[in-house]
Amino acid sequence: MVKEIKHIDFRDQIARNKRNSVFLLITVFLVLILLGYVITKIFVLDSFFAMTIFSLFSIFYIWITYYFSSQIALFSVGAKEADKIKYRQLYNLVEGLTIA
Repeated sequence: MVKEIKHIDFRDQIARNKRNSVFLLITVFLVLILLGYVITKIFVLDSFFAMTIFSLFSIFYIWITYYFSSQIALFSVGAKEADKIKYRQLYNLVEGLTIA
């Protein structure tokens, strides 16, 4: 019995990734708002002012992580730019993969 391999078009994969990213961002926003709500109830703070602050913080946090995610990922693994002359074989390999 041979199992067929289902090929996924890269455009479908991109659309799915974008949809998942939006879902993840909304989830993070809601979790941060819920955390803010719990903190306001624990410390008996002015709800409107505290929730406004938490909402602004959540939006700012999501914006920063969304637009700087590539730099954050590179920094987290300590990536450095490879010298084009010193790592010529690496450049040729990556260039070949991007063409393919």
